Amino acid sequence: MSFFTAQKEQFLKNRHPHTAEAWILGTGTAALASALYLVRRANIPPRKVHVFDPHGSLGQALHSKGNASNGYDQFAGCLPVPVGEPLEELLALVPSVSDGNRSVFDEIKNDEFSRVADRAKEAHTQFLVQRNGVLRCIPTNCLNLGMRLRLALVRLMLKRESSLQRKQIRDYLPPRFFESSFWAIWSAQFGFQPWHSASEFRRTIRQYLHDFRGLKILSCLDITGHYQFEATFLPIYHFLRSLDVDFRFDAKVKDVVTDFLDAGERVVKRIDLVQSGFEVSQPVGKDDVVIATLGSTVSGSTTGTNEQAPFRTSMHADEALDENWSLWLELGAKHDGCFGDPYNFCTYMCESMLESFTITTEDLALWERLCSISFCPPDAGAFIALQESPWRLNLCLPTQPVFSEQPASTRVFWGFANFPQSRGHYVKKPMIQCSGAEITTELLRQLNLDAQNLVQQTVTVPRVMPRMSAILLARAASDRPRIIPSSISNIGLVGQFCDMRQHSCVDMSYGVRTAQKAVSHFTGMDIEKECSEWCNVRLFTVMKILCWR
Repeated sequence: MSFFTAQKEQFLKNRHPHTAEAWILGTGTAALASALYLVRRANIPPRKVHVFDPHGSLGQALHSKGNASNGYDQFAGCLPVPVGEPLEELLALVPSVSDGNRSVFDEIKNDEFSRVADRAKEAHTQFLVQRNGVLRCIPTNCLNLGMRLRLALVRLMLKRESSLQRKQIRDYLPPRFFESSFWAIWSAQFGFQPWHSASEFRRTIRQYLHDFRGLKILSCLDITGHYQFEATFLPIYHFLRSLDVDFRFDAKVKDVVTDFLDAGERVVKRIDLVQSGFEVSQPVGKDDVVIATLGSTVSGSTTGTNEQAPFRTSMHADEALDENWSLWLELGAKHDGCFGDPYNFCTYMCESMLESFTITTEDLALWERLCSISFCPPDAGAFIALQESPWRLNLCLPTQPVFSEQPASTRVFWGFANFPQSRGHYVKKPMIQCSGAEITTELLRQLNLDAQNLVQQTVTVPRVMPRMSAILLARAASDRPRIIPSSISNIGLVGQFCDMRQHSCVDMSYGVRTAQKAVSHFTGMDIEKECSEWCNVRLFTVMKILCWR
């Protein structure tokens, strides 16, 4: 019997489910997934599920998507990416608002299907890479790697994960690998850079290489035209509210107080928080459970305008840490070693920073010119990797419309930069110091387009995200905490920064899996799905790397 199984059985033996309440701390998909599983799968009464949200209201909790006149903000380049079977299964539990006989997932799939004009021929995203100043179409039905680079990748795949602690991808792969078309496609999908975790890169290859043959890059790059927050976060939230789940806004958790029971078991006894400006202590019953979200990739994000660069007061490591980080720091300080090392993820902003930009235009000539140079199919979209640009710009041309209320005369597209602190080639300053208009100028010049005459009635919204790829930073095995800490019996940890054996944290499904595991542990319900065939997956991946054309 594993330690986790024994711990689970002991916890279930000593509690009375009919009196239990659940206290969910923090925000994000993993927190909402936890609440949904508790209500729909574990049958806990919705009013006994409490969600503490530090934002003042739902409007503040949601990312502002902007509008057609001031410019939309798509939050491009966001991690984790909205893909994976667990996310699909989660959305299948939520009924559609427009049709109660269908789920949100059914609605998304039907909408994607209706976008394809030629039903007999499946559309694929065009992928273009900049080579010697010229855009070249890259086939996605082959691996685009020479044999020497394939062998280097295989050697990495055959490493034990324990040997990859604190190691970066570039420690195992040669510089030529990062100039390959394979790397351009893979890093564009999942946000990897050469200095990121070799262990996480290896997990992602093993998990997603089987999808590479029919690569559309649709879900990963949001080319479907779905606005991520409208498609995932909002439906779950509104459904939980309709069930009467207790959402408490303006509730900022300051401390999680623990104590020992008579049997020597350590449990959470109290949650100290500031609610609506008042200090409050929330008792936690002996049968209650606490689920906390740790870390955040959007922490510290700032938005600019077409005329102004995103405002940044400083580059201090502790700048604008949100409640998901402050709670993790507090737990880590009180329980040394049991909650991982949050500093490994929140303090290396130069290595985890991305900058996105969303372009809203009524200039149809600009849109048509971009579609023309990228051979963009109207029912699939295109992705352009400008690998020779100093900012390492990436541009996404999605199917239209992107937003539900987007005017028919408006086009929205977006991109992101991997090196926003570098000096531009045409705009002679770092991207993080540039306004939206200056970013558009650099982008169009990189595409060999006339930046002055083409751009009319166009607004660009830039966004700096200092911790966006923090989940991918090189780490030791102990840097990420267990979902069920060994030191406290009634708290579960969820989100992208918790440790989930074998799976890659690049997708939203990872956070959903952590919620499944936590709820399964506390309720005894068989919610999570284990994969017991990782050895076969590894062998299949190695064979595919070596043999696929």
